Amino acid sequence: MKQLVFNFNMFDAGQKAVIIDTDTGNAIATYSIDTINSAGEVIAKACIETDILDVHLFGEENYLNDFVIPEIRKYLNISHYAENDIRIEVN
Repeated sequence: MKQLVFNFNMFDAGQKAVIIDTDTGNAIATYSIDTINSAGEVIAKACIETDILDVHLFGEENYLNDFVIPEIRKYLNISHYAENDIRIEVN
């Protein structure tokens, strides 16, 4: 099984979302996030490209819940990807 993991840090300009093989714990792919405003779109595109439905976000929960997750869902909806089936966990 694959999962997308994103460790959000508001003060880092360049961040990465990582696709993890949950069976082995190995990183499969990395997606660069140049600006925090593009995080939701980059994560959604990564989910679409890799058929991932499990997303785990770490960081400032209010920001993730109020800004990043709505952008992920919006982009998935526009792309007609399984927006209702995606599971997003925030810690």
